[in-house]
Amino acid sequence: MSLEDNKTIVRRFVEEALTQGNFDVYDTSFAPNFVAHYYNTPSHDHASFRKFTEQFHQAISGHTFTIHDLIAEGDTVAARFSYAASMHHAQFGNTPPSGQPLQMEFTLFAHFEQGKITEAWGYYEGANWDLSPT
Repeated sequence: MSLEDNKTIVRRFVEEALTQGNFDVYDTSFAPNFVAHYYNTPSHDHASFRKFTEQFHQAISGHTFTIHDLIAEGDTVAARFSYAASMHHAQFGNTPPSGQPLQMEFTLFAHFEQGKITEAWGYYEGANWDLSPT
């Protein structure tokens, strides 16, 4: 796969899975052995990461993600994007609903093998959530 193909996969993840809630993107974009490492969050395998983002999507309404940078080199794509939501209305992790709008900044590094994301490292700023296991 080309660097542009890898960037397209990351773009689809942000635009289709995170923004629109099309979680079938996980099956086409992530390898079965996928592992996610996010700041202040336990590591996730393929199934638990999908569940984690589904819960995120359900706990918050009015999702808008804006990609600012997508940079690909070798087998890695780096992405910088911002997020805005109209309301945090349900429990997410150990954090109760705030009833408030939400804004965050994300940085993501996605590692690719054979056209699928096998590992991701992410960092976000702007939310103070307790996402430790219950």
